[in-house]
Amino acid sequence: MEGFIIRLEVRHHCMNIESLEKVRDKDARILMKEIKNMSPDGYTHLFELESSKPDDLLDAHRKHPFTKSIDVLAKGGNRITFLMTVKPDIGISHALAKSRCLILGPVVTQEDCDNLTVFAPAWSAFREFMDSLPKDFEVTVKSKRSLQDKLRTGSDSFQLLGFMELETLSEMLTQKQVEILNVAIAKGYYSNPRRITLNELAEHLDIAPATLHEHLSKIESKVMPIISRVLKLF
Repeated sequence: MEGFIIRLEVRHHCMNIESLEKVRDKDARILMKEIKNMSPDGYTHLFELESSKPDDLLDAHRKHPFTKSIDVLAKGGNRITFLMTVKPDIGISHALAKSRCLILGPVVTQEDCDNLTVFAPAWSAFREFMDSLPKDFEVTVKSKRSLQDKLRTGSDSFQLLGFMELETLSEMLTQKQVEILNVAIAKGYYSNPRRITLNELAEHLDIAPATLHEHLSKIESKVMPIISRVLKLF
């Protein structure tokens, strides 16, 4: 038996893509970070959106006929994190529930398509996932990696699955956040004992300490949940 890690590009009509079309911000993107609940009454997901017009994009979601409720959890700059409950629908979440497949990392919606990485314990599970998607979904397999049984039960499997989780950080961190994180690590801010203070690091980066603290808090809020999920794979 083999397991597979498959990267997909999915083009279809959905509320995320329709909302992006209304805002008309080509750099905007929406991350479906977690499926919180699925019931006959509705599906609840944890989302994060990023746009030069974040309030407009959130409002487009709020006004969509499929939306039942939206609860904003965090808001700052061009990002909003929110829980959204929608009417039950046949789509990616439905297909995951019907199969034994799992999503590794967030589903990233940008412009007219979803980008996601799926773990399938067997090819038959992936076929079941594909068969459960609506017929008008255009699915492109961008890459596929197989895992042999001996790898899936050993450290190599942990490393590969963990790598795919950590790889999603490239989708979640902004270029500025990556730059700050790299400098902070290089200068020893996360060393034990710490080799540089927050104020010294802020001076090196030529930003205010309060601004640096805000950047680091946002970085850590994105990095730590992924590290936690990676550790659970072991």
